[in-house]
Amino acid sequence: MKKIFIFTLSVMLIFILSACEKTTTTLAILTTTKPTTSVSTVPSSVTTSVTTTLTTTPTITTITTAPTTSITSTVLTTTVSSLMTTELPIHSTLYGNTNGNANNQGLAVYDKTNHIHYYALGPSVYAYNPSTDTTEILLTLSAGGNVRNLTLSSTYLYFVSSQDLYFHKFNLNTKTLTTVFEGETYKTYRYSGYVFINALNVTYQNTGIRKYYESSESFYSSWGYSATNVNISGLKLYYTTSNGPAIEVMADTFAGKTTVVSFTAQNIIEIKELLLLKDGDSKDFAFISKTNTEEALYLYNTASGLEKVTVASGTGLRSINTDGNNLYFINGSNLYSLNLSTKDLILLKELNGEYQYINIINYWIYFSNSEMTSLFRIHPDTLESDQLLP
Repeated sequence: MKKIFIFTLSVMLIFILSACEKTTTTLAILTTTKPTTSVSTVPSSVTTSVTTTLTTTPTITTITTAPTTSITSTVLTTTVSSLMTTELPIHSTLYGNTNGNANNQGLAVYDKTNHIHYYALGPSVYAYNPSTDTTEILLTLSAGGNVRNLTLSSTYLYFVSSQDLYFHKFNLNTKTLTTVFEGETYKTYRYSGYVFINALNVTYQNTGIRKYYESSESFYSSWGYSATNVNISGLKLYYTTSNGPAIEVMADTFAGKTTVVSFTAQNIIEIKELLLLKDGDSKDFAFISKTNTEEALYLYNTASGLEKVTVASGTGLRSINTDGNNLYFINGSNLYSLNLSTKDLILLKELNGEYQYINIINYWIYFSNSEMTSLFRIHPDTLESDQLLP
């Protein structure tokens, strides 16, 4: 009996110990499971964090898009405004045209108020709007001939007809045409309320400058004789004469004539073309001149002196003009530009013909044949030239 009791007690003890071991194992499993669960949660958290970062990709896309949008916007802005409508400070409502255009037959003039190009072709004047790229006929002379020497005021467009060489004005508001001077007229200029013409005085058979008052529609009584290549700067007139190779200046009343500089010492015998580039304490000019051995283009500054740009080739130098930053001219059959700051000389276009009379309106370049029966225009963005048709 005692042995049976001991045996039973031993079995129970083993059972209890087995139960304890199983519980401990179970706890151990639970303990192992929790860290595993915890570790599993951490990657889940990390994954959530990464997923959140990826979710903010649109923000990155927005940042990427922003510069793209900005670049696209810049390109569009450049294309829309381009150089077609960009204005340069060479144009002023105080002047009827630039000196460069006036001395190249005045075939084009800029209306700074309305942002319109007026250009002459044959017996007609056309109005070109660069913002819409459209052209309209402004006027046509019934008598024919070629219109030239365009000069603009707030009310009138002045011009000369090659048919009779008379000086006319066209009222831009009423569209009426009036003859101002029935005499041979070769050049026209304007400053403020005064229009200057280079014309023939029939009485003395001499060419001179006349001053016309817009307000009273009358001429100043005196003439300024022997002045050629006139450049207007306010109430001062810079010019050359046939008396010698010099640049001179006089008042708008044709008094106070003074020699700015003489080039006799440089063996220059004739100044063919003169262009005032800058007026002030220091004055800048460009001119084409001749010696006994060559024809050349020069720059002259009253402080620093004379500088030769180039010599003539082929059919010679002609048609100097400026946009304020560059000097344009034709040498032989090629159109060149000279950067007035860097002095870089660039061949802009091979014209392949007898062309001249460069006219500048902002970044647009007009030029004609010598008979002024054909007119071409160079686009400022493409530098392609098109013949303008009647």
